Amino acid sequence: MPGAVTENWLDAFRHMTVEPVVHCSIALTGTTMEFHNWTSGGLDSSITGDPLLSTVTAVSQTVDPVLREVQLSELTLDCIDDGKIRSLVSTQNFYGKIVTVKLGTPSLDLATDFIHIFKGPIKKLVPQEG
Repeated sequence: MPGAVTENWLDAFRHMTVEPVVHCSIALTGTTMEFHNWTSGGLDSSITGDPLLSTVTAVSQTVDPVLREVQLSELTLDCIDDGKIRSLVSTQNFYGKIVTVKLGTPSLDLATDFIHIFKGPIKKLVPQEG
C-alpha cells in the first residue's frame, strides 16, 4: 500500500547521503507502540517512538498484473530486545494487531512527509533471547 510522495520526500531522497528512517506503529490495547531504526540524534521532533527496529525484511509480494499495484505483501520486523518490549510482550496480545510502516528521512515530518509502505496484521511473534 505505497503512499503518494511529497515534494519534500523527493528532495530528501535525491541526496546521495540520505539515511532513511523506517517508522513503525502498532495499535495495542490502550496504547500505541511506536519504534524506528534511528539510534542517534538529529531526528525531526515529529518522529516519535523508540530506536528498537533493527531490521526489516520483505518476505513476499503479490502484484496485480494489470494495475501493477501491490496487493499482498509480507514483512519481517526484527526489534532490539529491551525492557520496554519485554513488558509489552508480557502484557499485550500482538497477534492480529495492525502494524503500519512508513519511510522517510531524519529531517522529514512524520505526519506529512513520510510515506506508507506497509499496513497489515501481525501474524506471528517469535521472541528470541537477546
